[in-house]
Amino acid sequence: MFGINYFRSLGLDRQVLILALGRFVSGMGSGLTMFYAPIYFVNTVGIPAASVGVGLGMGGMSGIVGRIAGGSLADHAGCGRKGAVMLACLTLSLGAFCFAASNNFIVFLVGNILSGLGIGLYWPAAESMVSDLTGEAKLNEAFGLSRMADYSGLGIGVVAGGLVIGTHAAYRLLFLFDALSYLALLAFVIFGTRETLVLTASHQRPSLLSNWLTALKDKKLALYALLNLIFTNNVLQMSSTLPIYISRLPGMAVAGSVAVVFSYYIILVSLLILPISRKAARAAKTKALMLACLAWLSGQLLTALLPGLCSLLGLGSEQIVTLLFTIGTVSILAFANALYSPAASSLVVELAPANARATYLSVNSLCWGLAGTVGPAVGLTIIDKGARPALLYWFALALLNAISIAGLWALKKLQDKSI
Repeated sequence: MFGINYFRSLGLDRQVLILALGRFVSGMGSGLTMFYAPIYFVNTVGIPAASVGVGLGMGGMSGIVGRIAGGSLADHAGCGRKGAVMLACLTLSLGAFCFAASNNFIVFLVGNILSGLGIGLYWPAAESMVSDLTGEAKLNEAFGLSRMADYSGLGIGVVAGGLVIGTHAAYRLLFLFDALSYLALLAFVIFGTRETLVLTASHQRPSLLSNWLTALKDKKLALYALLNLIFTNNVLQMSSTLPIYISRLPGMAVAGSVAVVFSYYIILVSLLILPISRKAARAAKTKALMLACLAWLSGQLLTALLPGLCSLLGLGSEQIVTLLFTIGTVSILAFANALYSPAASSLVVELAPANARATYLSVNSLCWGLAGTVGPAVGLTIIDKGARPALLYWFALALLNAISIAGLWALKKLQDKSI
């Protein structure tokens, strides 16, 4: 009862709560397979690791196409927000069914292409639907609730997936549950929401590309997109470079240590994101992102210094000292990531004309696709070169965040001029 009353106290549209519940369910499905899919396809199906990498790369490329299409379709009267989200759910479900049926590289490749396309279609439309249903004063909290649902579902799914694999090794069953979770989200959207695209005479029948021309001419959006490539790369380090880096620290090679750290990370973000969103709701979104940059910068400097600090202070208890320092560092990064997500989406909505909202949010989502294609690969390559390159890499990321603070200050000035 307390939980229901708490969510009602947020003062959000009922459809936002329904969407969050659907996202929680689909997040559980994603968590079931998130960390275990590559292991399954290489070790059980027998697809070479290099081919798995190619498949993942093709999924990333189809995601870029999906994000462009998703923004255009969600802003178009012929499809709208609801239609684009429904199409995304069906595409994601088909992709998961392909993974469940994979016995060779071709089926695996098709699954990746469909999944990437579905993710691309989903984000601009879903974010637009939330923003359409929410007033400006509550926007940060609405996005915070959505992200909390994503992270909470993801965390439960990761734990449940580990238990299923540990007892039955039923990988295919996990992919079937993932597919069903997207169909569950589809049901939430069909029966619990209405179309939120407001049709006016000025944009009832626009060209699918007209809003992209508007977006490409927007200097504020261009500056934000450039900065957001840095922000999204910061978040992506948590699931790519950082786990490998931490696993090589003194005492962290013990089985389960890295899993403990990143399970803690997912839980902490899910707990922080909504309270932080509510606190930051009245602040300028650029100021909230500046604070996130400061937290990223601090966390990355600590990450760079972790090997030296752990060795210096280990004193025969390296595993305990390393675990404590690592958890402290990850806590700072979790705070930054919890602050970033709602503020970034809210800022894009502020920048966007009402009739091009999904297209602008598509640009926001494209940053994830582009950063995901390059950032993790660069980070993993550099830290594999040895301790000194790894140290310089984390210092370089910290420097980029210092530069980003100046960039956000410039963006705030541009916003002020346009008012």
